[in-house]
Amino acid sequence: MAETKKKKLVARKTKTRSKSLAIRKKSQDKKLVWAGAKKLLGKADNAKEAKEKNMILLASKVLNVSPFGVNILGSLPYINKLGLKQKTKQYNPNSKFIYEWIKTSKDDEDKAICSCKIVDGKGKDITDWIIGECSPASMKMGTLKGYQNHMAQTRARNRAILEAYGERIHEEMMANIEKLSKKQEITTQEAANIGDATVTSVEEVNRTPPFPVSKVHKKNGKDPETLFDVLFNRIKNEEDDNVLYRLMLKIRKRKADKLLSQSAKDKLIEAIKNKLGVSNENL
Repeated sequence: MAETKKKKLVARKTKTRSKSLAIRKKSQDKKLVWAGAKKLLGKADNAKEAKEKNMILLASKVLNVSPFGVNILGSLPYINKLGLKQKTKQYNPNSKFIYEWIKTSKDDEDKAICSCKIVDGKGKDITDWIIGECSPASMKMGTLKGYQNHMAQTRARNRAILEAYGERIHEEMMANIEKLSKKQEITTQEAANIGDATVTSVEEVNRTPPFPVSKVHKKNGKDPETLFDVLFNRIKNEEDDNVLYRLMLKIRKRKADKLLSQSAKDKLIEAIKNKLGVSNENL
């Protein structure tokens, strides 16, 4: 009897110790990701590099992904395929990607088209089939020429992730920006630059990034006090109709809150419509 109790006590202690080690290992693994990122980023050689590295760390914190999940293009941060995969794992750990090839590239000049959908652990569809295409003309870097198949598959997967979780990623990002803003750990301009990190993935970029960095309107020499100011100036400076239209859809989906009231949303949407030259009947 006494021997049985002793065995149970030892088993309980072993289980508790194992659980404690597992928690500690998980915490250490998370620290290692950040430690590895800081080591990778290293010491900046100049002011521009320092600014970009700081933007990567800040964007990864706001997006809740590893710094390796963010890339800088044209001084703006973009979530990449790793970052999107990390968000998928956070939201639905058992989900899987299913691919179907519509057209594979046969040479360096050929076009590739791939479709992708996300299913849950039981095989139930989370998204419809989403198309990803790639041709040499749609690739920003000439060194990627010949990798059309890989890029088409990556774009299809990224688009499927944004189709399934894009709104949730954006809402989480805005909530984290608000928290950092209250702690004065992020400026309005930094928030503006990071704010569109999820509009598209870095693998999609084949031109000058949307929302080019421009001087934001100042109030008495200070940064704008509201998100409305930042968005309004973006609308004012943006010349790409497609970017404006996507921004309008994002503003419509966003729930009114302290950062952006319903009245402010209506004014921004109206500003976009005026710039696009369309009426309510057209949109």
